[in-house]
Amino acid sequence: MLDKHNGAQLDILLVENNPERFRQVKDTLVEAGIQGRLHRVGDVSEALAYLRQDVPYFAAPTPNSVIIGGVISVGSCCDLAHETRCNPRLRDTRLIDLCYETDDCDSHPSAICCDIACVTLPELIASVIGVPSVAT
Repeated sequence: MLDKHNGAQLDILLVENNPERFRQVKDTLVEAGIQGRLHRVGDVSEALAYLRQDVPYFAAPTPNSVIIGGVISVGSCCDLAHETRCNPRLRDTRLIDLCYETDDCDSHPSAICCDIACVTLPELIASVIGVPSVAT
């Protein structure tokens, strides 16, 4: 599947344990014409295994974006940031912290782990396709 905005294949990893929020993100992407492959893991330890292609994710594609959708700790957020910055295979992977309510962005772990864009659901599309003005 392709991103209609630039014709590129998109693989997106969503770290989210809530099935309803997973559907929200999926619907938002589809409505915007982003029909890439959306992969879901339930927590940060699964996300790290996926990114490292550890068991059971040996054949996992390298994601273009990792969306942190669930509530995670500061340390976990920083672990994901470290992995995407230090693993050469993930050099071009965007790390996006998704807050479902606008007021929640200031309290998200990404506010402490600098260089991670914290966005609301309507802002998600620009972050996934790489529009740089979304970071807060």
